[in-house]
Amino acid sequence: MPKARERVKSWAGRTSILTLLLVVIWAAFSASLQADTTQIVIDGNPSDWTAYPEPALDLAGDALGSIDILAVAGFVNDDSVYVLVLLDGNREKLEQVDIDFDPAETGPPFVRASARAGEAGFRVARFVGGQATDLGGIGALEVDQAVELRLPRSVFDGAVPSFVSVRVIDADLGKKHPADETEPTGLPVMAEADAAFHTQANLTGARSLFCSCAGAQGEFAEAVSVQVPDGYRAEYFIAPSGLNTPTDVVIMQDGAVLVASSRAGAIEQILPSGEIAAYAQGHVYAIDCDQSGHLFGYNFPSGEVFAIERGQPMRGIARVPDTACESTLAVSPDGVMYIGHNFCSGDSSGQSTIYRISPGGGQPTALTTALNGISALDVDSTGTLHAAAGGGLYTVDGIDGTIQLEATLSVGVSFHGLAVDDSGTTYVSTGDFDEQGGIYRLTDDGMLIELARFTGNGIEGIAIAPDGAVIGTQRSVGGLQRVSADGVAAALVVPNGLVSPHSLAMSPCDELVTVNDEAGRLTIACADGLNRPLISIISFQPPQTHIAFSEAGWFVAGESAPGFPSRLNLYLPDGRFETLASDLDNVSGVAVGPDGAIYAAATGDGTIVRIELGGTRTVIAEGLASPQALAVSPDGTVYAVVGGSGFGEVFSVPPFGDAVVSIDRDGVIRQLAHLPGAAALAFGPDGRLVVAAGPSVFRLDPWGIAVLFARGFQSARGVAFDSEGRLYVADDDANAVIRICPLR
Repeated sequence: MPKARERVKSWAGRTSILTLLLVVIWAAFSASLQADTTQIVIDGNPSDWTAYPEPALDLAGDALGSIDILAVAGFVNDDSVYVLVLLDGNREKLEQVDIDFDPAETGPPFVRASARAGEAGFRVARFVGGQATDLGGIGALEVDQAVELRLPRSVFDGAVPSFVSVRVIDADLGKKHPADETEPTGLPVMAEADAAFHTQANLTGARSLFCSCAGAQGEFAEAVSVQVPDGYRAEYFIAPSGLNTPTDVVIMQDGAVLVASSRAGAIEQILPSGEIAAYAQGHVYAIDCDQSGHLFGYNFPSGEVFAIERGQPMRGIARVPDTACESTLAVSPDGVMYIGHNFCSGDSSGQSTIYRISPGGGQPTALTTALNGISALDVDSTGTLHAAAGGGLYTVDGIDGTIQLEATLSVGVSFHGLAVDDSGTTYVSTGDFDEQGGIYRLTDDGMLIELARFTGNGIEGIAIAPDGAVIGTQRSVGGLQRVSADGVAAALVVPNGLVSPHSLAMSPCDELVTVNDEAGRLTIACADGLNRPLISIISFQPPQTHIAFSEAGWFVAGESAPGFPSRLNLYLPDGRFETLASDLDNVSGVAVGPDGAIYAAATGDGTIVRIELGGTRTVIAEGLASPQALAVSPDGTVYAVVGGSGFGEVFSVPPFGDAVVSIDRDGVIRQLAHLPGAAALAFGPDGRLVVAAGPSVFRLDPWGIAVLFARGFQSARGVAFDSEGRLYVADDDANAVIRICPLR
């Protein structure tokens, strides 16, 4: 599963804003420019503060350390408290910022908001009688050209704060010694209200992620396996890379390169020519072999361990508890198997165990629970078990589980991203879900040397070739990279930017946005078909995550995955978002109605809710069987995919449904069609509803009867139309997007 999204940008690398402060020229301040709604956008840019109270200047150059506070401004409106902090100096030394409200001469303030370098988010605490109540990361904080903070007035428990003071801490001085701090600055009260978040949507603004496509239409190969009616053509808008969620790689004794293409349900062999050949069918995330060439695989969602032979069905030989957390496998030369198992849900959340399985399989035994967050295991040629966990590299006794620290690592190791060659040299990889990452070699003195770095996606599983090259998978883009011993990188499988594509949506500027289920990201593709990362989200099924755009450019998306909280978020075109709901049980389908209202399906409790942009929530349907994908017709009728079944204790909600229902304005529910594998809905230009379901795409006629439109997909999971009426279909198992075009 992906790491939590970092809400606070890096402190390092920021330019001095002393010049910017002068350009902003608060000398031209005019209170007469006030509006009924507050004009501040929390984005780290102070240029929108010119119509607000003049900042309190701090003495320039009076800092004890490298960070100097230049000025502080703030105010209270009807809804929130706003603070601006302008800094100068060596920003790389900035360790911490504390913003105190109504500070006391001694003891804690009434409220404190703190942000620390290198940590995700910020924390807010309220102090009463010297006792702190942790309120979490409520509000918004951004660090860019300046520090900007907005806290809701509810944080202050009915009071209105009068003063604010700021303290910054220099890493060289230690956390107990502020580099600079200010005297309390007054917080005037403004007769304004916060602007509604969605009204800040600006599709063509400087910070927008949309409407910037350039270049000609691409040329797209025909998707010959997809059968469409006469007068249509099926083509690959984003062609398969050949690997779908490549998570791990192993190099056999004969030099064969095998990749676990987990969401394709296959082990693929990469031939010397670069072609991809089927080796075995089966769903595993980690693979490894013994010295005799016996291959084994591990599927952590089910807990199953398999013996794998070319061309044969996988044979289950052992089972550990199923889990939603990434877990890993290593095999010793003599065939002993080790599972690095991580829990991230239920009462055991946060616990990790290394299991030992005897050669040939059988009942696993717990070897050790002393390590938490096990990302990778490997067994070297001497039979020594190595483990990457947290920030350390360890050896683990394969008999009694005794652990010993080998090295403290300066990077976080990817899942399956550990390999030790015959000479004992250790290699690690980074960036399994991230847009950047690399491959490193560990020196004898515990230092890491970067061999190669990749953008677009880092490296997950790695293996060492006989010539010393390191081969690594790019999980989030469907690629396979080879890095020679002297650091020269070359793609063995060129990535296509997709990984397990599910839901699709078309932006108002005709850009295709894809939910990539196994990558934890949205991607965007222009008319040339080139796919690139857009926004990180939690999007690991089940249930399937969906997105929906408004005409104004804001969009809504669910976040839901086993082991993670379920949320419904509203995103602006620049990527900022606010959470509309965090109490929906496994949010899945979303839609935006013709009046701008938002609809969301809670798969876990069988409800569909309507959420007004003002926040009012109404349950429009309940008692449904696992509602998932949604669509709203121009007359306000809501359509939903329902049904299906989950698997196991952790993955209890279904990944897709088996029927389509309608809910009219009076709340009357009517079943329209039974379609096994139903996963996504979209209205076409002719007003008819299109349904993606397994190998096929159907259209519903006016009476709700499903009529076959296209077939030949491996697993159709998303549908969307562009402004010209062309249909896009996400094929999950094929790791591709097919476009179906009417012939002119």
